[in-house]
Parts: sequence; structure tokens; C-alpha cells
Amino acid sequence: MLIALAVTIALGWTPVDIAEGDPAPPVPPVDAAQGLPYFSVVEAQASGFGEPVRVHGFMVVSDGEARLCQALAKSLPPRCAGDSLRVVGLALSDLPLVTVEGTTWSTEPLDFIGTVSEGVLTVVLRLG
Repeated sequence: MLIALAVTIALGWTPVDIAEGDPAPPVPPVDAAQGLPYFSVVEAQASGFGEPVRVHGFMVVSDGEARLCQALAKSLPPRCAGDSLRVVGLALSDLPLVTVEGTTWSTEPLDFIGTVSEGVLTVVLRLG
């Protein structure tokens, strides 16, 4: 929660308290993230940057674990091909995902803002 607040403040977004039943706040504009470093999954995994970054990849959820993958294997259901990051801090119900045989994935790459540490992407915002 502190990381999300720090990113929110660093990017100039104002945190808002939301009471149950209130409409969701507007998503900050994508161009607000333009000053952040932009990484592929491979670059983010190797970076150890520790600061908020933009990361791009395919989401795969299998056996209760969400991963952001560099690419998808050509199998059905697909699995990660190449490097991946474990993902935390994300409401999967908000993502455009497909589920087959207990595996859920994105058919298109997704962009997130978050921090990466020890192979884990802690998401604070989905772009797009």
C-alpha cells in the first residue's frame, strides 16, 4: 500500500478515499507515466531497479499464481514462454482474460506500472 501511495504521489496523482458503493475514480492518464522507464519482462527481471517502472507482457494465471510473461507458448491453454515475473497487487477481474482448462491468460500484451524485486512485479496501476 505504501508503494502504491508513493507512486501515486510521485506521478502527481491525488489519492482519493473511496467509500463502499462510490463509483471508481478515473484512471490516471497514460501520458502521466511517460517519464517512467519502460521495460520488457526480460529487462524488468534483470533490472533490480526498485523504483516504479512500466512493464509490458502477457498475463498467465495457472494454479492460483499470476505471471507476466515475455511471450506465450503456442499451446492450448498457453503457458509462459521465456522469462516471466510473478505478479502481486492486481485485481484479475479487471483484466481482459480468457480461461480454458483452468488456465487464464491475456490474448494481447498488457502494460503495468509497478516495482520489480526478486522476480516479483508489484502492480500499482494497469495502463490502457
